Amino acid sequence: MTQEELIINWSDKILNHLLKLKEEKYPDLTFWLRKQDSERLRKGYWFQGSHYIFLGLVNRGDWKSKTRQAGLVLNFWDVENPKAYLELAFQSETDIQIIQAYEELIKKIGGFEQKGKCNYYKHYTETDFIKVINSFYSNEWKVFKETFEKFNLAGELIIPEDKFQSLLKRTLQVKENRDIELPKDTTHEPDDDINYWWLNANPKIWSISKHNVGEKQTYTTHNEKGNKRRIYKHFEATKRGDLMIGYESTPTKQIKAIYEITQGIHNTPNGEEIEFELIEKLEIPIHWNDLKNNPSLQECEVFINNQGSLFKLTEEEYEIIREVIDNKNIITEKLLKSENIKSYKFSDDPDKPFISETDFLNTVSLLKRKKNIILQGPPGVGKTFIARKLAYEIMQEVKDANIEMVQFHQSYSYEDFIQGLRPTQKGGFDLRDGIFYSFCQRALAHPERPFFFIIDEINRGNLSKIFGELMMLIEADKREEKFALKLTYAEDEEDRFYVPDNLYIIGTMNTADRSLAIVDYALRRRFAFVSLQPDYGSNFRSFLADKGLSEGIIEHICTSISKLNNKIKEDVNLGEGFQIGHSYFCTYTNDGNENQWWADILYYELKPLLEEIWFDDLSKVSETVKQLSR
Repeated sequence: MTQEELIINWSDKILNHLLKLKEEKYPDLTFWLRKQDSERLRKGYWFQGSHYIFLGLVNRGDWKSKTRQAGLVLNFWDVENPKAYLELAFQSETDIQIIQAYEELIKKIGGFEQKGKCNYYKHYTETDFIKVINSFYSNEWKVFKETFEKFNLAGELIIPEDKFQSLLKRTLQVKENRDIELPKDTTHEPDDDINYWWLNANPKIWSISKHNVGEKQTYTTHNEKGNKRRIYKHFEATKRGDLMIGYESTPTKQIKAIYEITQGIHNTPNGEEIEFELIEKLEIPIHWNDLKNNPSLQECEVFINNQGSLFKLTEEEYEIIREVIDNKNIITEKLLKSENIKSYKFSDDPDKPFISETDFLNTVSLLKRKKNIILQGPPGVGKTFIARKLAYEIMQEVKDANIEMVQFHQSYSYEDFIQGLRPTQKGGFDLRDGIFYSFCQRALAHPERPFFFIIDEINRGNLSKIFGELMMLIEADKREEKFALKLTYAEDEEDRFYVPDNLYIIGTMNTADRSLAIVDYALRRRFAFVSLQPDYGSNFRSFLADKGLSEGIIEHICTSISKLNNKIKEDVNLGEGFQIGHSYFCTYTNDGNENQWWADILYYELKPLLEEIWFDDLSKVSETVKQLSR
């Protein structure tokens, strides 16, 4: 099932089960249901949430998270592996007594992880959501009620029966008839007062990327000529507590932040202004193309006519945009959270590649200057391994979230790499960004950080076809907006692209594969080439000893393979690009039989390789295998 089908299916199951619990076991059971009449409600999203089901437990909402302050969450971001957790989110709460009650709840129940200020999660290992609900009401809910009563908050925080019945009646009416006309909901919640806005910022004048979370900015309600900005009434309607999407217009065309209005229109020495605080800076920005063809946003005023500064969003439009933001950012945020980010220095690395420190640091300097390098050499010299270490050295930390990797092949295209049209489920076509384009947008959003794009087997692809306009744009001295070009699939004249200065490209190239085309000379000029050689010196010997191999077999490997490589280099039909790399011999585990391990490598890896390179002289293969045998 799709994510939407799962959510609708589980919404039905959960609602029916909760009503059964109320009838048979907990007559005072109340819970929150989706309040606003919306497209999602009509589809069967009975509870709050977008890619998740949020079973609201309390009568108080948190306008920053757009949910109740406490709830059971059933998250379907990974449809193959949905997760359940208890969430407490009270970022916008100002009542000290309520905050203290939630803090005591967290201590009493235990097992919570803190995601942010006043935002806590307790994950459940159980994947049967019905069992999670049963366990919660048998255990944790009792603690909720006891704590609320202790702080005299039961009347304020527990959802009253009449409100629950009102929400349930609306839900059941829609459940029975999806086209029913519901009466206007006249009940009032504090978060109903929040307005949602979209602000266009011209990056040439005001760049969101240069600001940090917690900083406040202002925006004038009149332009440089003293005229009111378009849709001036929107500026008049802003008020403290409203949420605003921060969007950088052409040429960036990205959502980069979420703001909270801290002051509506007020007079300053600069004239009439509104003030807002940056409350969330996106790790991965959201491009205009990710939103413009969304069917649920076709009536959104910002997509009907984007000329202007401030646009009104409905709550549902904001939720849809918020869902796209979450879907794009959640994987990277999880990676950043799960990564044990630590400092890195080549000289202190216990798992350093088999390359001298001088050669390694020279390659780092070359990459910093040229921006694009290709590590070339025979198979098994650790090209990809070294590529990551180069990135770590420049970042001065082990941070894989800032590294993207792709492997080229003969079917790889411009549309995969940069941008192209892709068929939709409805039979049309959407413009989709390729992996390199998206990674560049992320690097643009964080100019203070270095980013690394590793292209494995770079010479396996049709490079002119894949790179297209990038032939010029990747040059070190063309990494500026003034060199931006209109891409093949650009929709307007101002829709231009350039590769940011903080993005480094590292290619790897296998020099032994004769079937591959020679690298395009035009592209070759844009890269510096670093040749890597097999290393059977002291570092490699120490590595094998640490693996548990005996001194005798270490000496045999290093001596015999070095002799074999000399023979390969001297062969006029082969050369140094066909040498045997050291990574063939890095797989030994201490509990194995080293003689059997060596025999397996010799007869099932090295012998077939030698038969390939000396296909016209099999006697040489037999002689070499005999010399390598122990």
